[in-house]
Amino acid sequence: SSTIFADGTLGSYSAVASVEGVADTASFALTNVVGAPYVMTAVSGDGQSAAVGADFGALQVGVYDASSNPIAGVEVTFSAPGEGASGKFGGSLTAQATTDANGVASAPTFTANEVLGSYSVGAGGAGLSTSFALTNVVGGPAAMNATGGDGQSASINTAFSSALQVTVTDAFGNPISGVDVTFSAPAEGASAIFPDGNSTQTDASGNASVSVSANGVEGSYSVTAAGGGLGASFNLTNTPPPNPVPVLSGLSPSWVETGSGVFTLTIAGSGFISSSTAYADGQLLATSFISANELQANVSANLTLEPGIVLITVVSPFPGGGTSNALTLNVGF
Repeated sequence: SSTIFADGTLGSYSAVASVEGVADTASFALTNVVGAPYVMTAVSGDGQSAAVGADFGALQVGVYDASSNPIAGVEVTFSAPGEGASGKFGGSLTAQATTDANGVASAPTFTANEVLGSYSVGAGGAGLSTSFALTNVVGGPAAMNATGGDGQSASINTAFSSALQVTVTDAFGNPISGVDVTFSAPAEGASAIFPDGNSTQTDASGNASVSVSANGVEGSYSVTAAGGGLGASFNLTNTPPPNPVPVLSGLSPSWVETGSGVFTLTIAGSGFISSSTAYADGQLLATSFISANELQANVSANLTLEPGIVLITVVSPFPGGGTSNALTLNVGF
């Protein structure tokens, strides 16, 4: 007798036995069948990336014996992570499939969840296992929101305090970088100027921003931002320039006689506006606006009853404005 070992090739064949000097021979009908499961490999789908919420390509494993012959009928379980970046097989974290005649088991369609990142999907059966390295990447632009600079006011011909900023995200709120965004202001009337240009790209946080200044026309208006097939808008207002702080340079008269009664005081200076008001020792005077360089004020008799000095100031209201320097009105004999 003799021991015969099957090689790695499946199939039927005959083995012939003969003895030297004997004419007759013996024939044995033999068959090499598939061996026990020895290795499981990922044959399709490893190393893929898919946008959040999108389907990956087929995930397939192959099961083979020690001679690399495919093994049919092996039940394989596919498993995805239960948290973080992951996905599902038709709503489930696990799925089963059975190897076919080629030793291949194909998982049901696997869909990325909404979390960005890399992870592994495992496959196991018959005491064997393998895995697929998968990555959920950001989806296409789905939303653009104004996230900075809306609702501002600035004086004409001055810069707004905050840049205009939009944020671009996918359908799951993940930021999208590299989206070209263009900001546009009205072509006439109250509008905005973009001193550093009106086009930019979103950064790693999905943000795109531009600096902005008011033009020389007062009023409210909208600035729009557009990119990636999306849009957002900002409501801005150009306000009047701030009132100047008044400066006094002279009084006429600068001296009055004690007990002289009511008189008109002419105040010279700069930065006067129609709503500027004069004060004498803190007492409001009836004030007339003559020009940006001249006011007239009625000084009451009670301010000249005693000899001394009276401090004259001018106040202009907000925005801007303020209290001027003081000049001395002398009261004497």
